[in-house]
Amino acid sequence: MNCHYDRSLSKNIISLEKAKEKLNKNVEILSEGMAIIPTEFATELFCYEFKGKAFDNDFLIYINAETRKRRRYSYDC
Repeated sequence: MNCHYDRSLSKNIISLEKAKEKLNKNVEILSEGMAIIPTEFATELFCYEFKGKAFDNDFLIYINAETRKRRRYSYDC
């Protein structure tokens, strides 16, 4: 997979506010943005990326921008 090439991204994406609804209310959001993440099937997903903190742990949380499904968590960033 190459990182730098033209992609056709869906125009049917959810709003940032809808993505935030999927987050645990105990997570303090430190930053938010968009990301394209690789999958285990050698494809990519267009996601909202949230960096946050809860219970003394750092998190990266990815919400699929098309389906609102949580895709991946990373701890202790």
